[in-house]
Amino acid sequence: MTDPTQAVLTPLPESAELTRIVPARAEINQAFYLAVGEPWGWTDKADWTANQWRAYVQGHGHALAATPVESIHTWVLQDKGEDAGYFELARSGTEAEVRYFGLLPSAIGRGLGAGLLSCAVAQAWALGVERVWVHTCTLDHPVALANYKKRGFQLYHTETEPV
Repeated sequence: MTDPTQAVLTPLPESAELTRIVPARAEINQAFYLAVGEPWGWTDKADWTANQWRAYVQGHGHALAATPVESIHTWVLQDKGEDAGYFELARSGTEAEVRYFGLLPSAIGRGLGAGLLSCAVAQAWALGVERVWVHTCTLDHPVALANYKKRGFQLYHTETEPV
């Protein structure tokens, strides 16, 4: 998205509550990454150490660089008082990426995905950026791409990796 007017937002159900995690807490990002990503085979950060997670949420990537290269913003969704999902926004310069987004397995199918992604998009634009983007792949929920398109994202690039 290159303009906030492209966003097509859906509200969260009244039973849901979204909380920004400030200050950043690496153990929260790690726990949600592992729990949300496990059914889909997310493994790129599965073996990270506590130090790598701390550096990541502080904007240093996974290395302990002296200067942050981005800012990470983490939000957690609760529904009916129970953890349901999360999203991470990574801001770098004039762009914000919806870096990670998803629901816990117990929350899938309860009508929360559209509202949670809408919140991610709205919070990304609230960072004062010029572009909001997201990567998706076959390691995401089968309706992830459809949800992204319904929220206003447009397909920019596709590629097929060799098997």
